Amino acid sequence: MLREQFGHDALLRVELDRGFDVLGTVDGEHQPDLYLPTFPTRFGDDDFVQVWIGDPATDDVRILLGLIPMRTGVHLDVPLAELNAAMAPKAVAWFT
Repeated sequence: MLREQFGHDALLRVELDRGFDVLGTVDGEHQPDLYLPTFPTRFGDDDFVQVWIGDPATDDVRILLGLIPMRTGVHLDVPLAELNAAMAPKAVAWFT
């Protein structure tokens, strides 16, 4: 559905805002209707968020987009051409 609306060359960007709520944009335009459920995950001493995309009408259809460190200003980019159920999740490295 996103590819139909924005095209295969569009870029989905997911990031956390200052309140650690997930924001989704497509080609720089905020998309408030995207269903982007998140789940906290911990690796050692570091906190991350698993970010999924799904259809709010169907709880059983979700694609794991990847992991984002629980920090603002870090983003996860997914080209819409790669968005499918068989895609490998993306990880964002963040070093302090």
